[in-house]
Amino acid sequence: MKRMVFSDAGAQYQGTLERIGEVDVAARRLLLTIMGVFLLVAAWRDQGSIVVGTSEALGWLRHQPAKQFLLGAVAL
Repeated sequence: MKRMVFSDAGAQYQGTLERIGEVDVAARRLLLTIMGVFLLVAAWRDQGSIVVGTSEALGWLRHQPAKQFLLGAVAL
């Protein structure tokens, strides 16, 4: 947000855009954390086949009990 420059018309939306940016960073952090956990488990078990990418991490979220909340949070 430090690099963004808002015109007079866009300045009124600066707070909203900052919140959207914070949610975006949180969603990315969630996906990277899930992928990192799978990577650590794969290294611990010496099984490279269980390393996942973004689509597999989203698929894993889809199979969790709170899938609607988790996928909705990431989609935001």
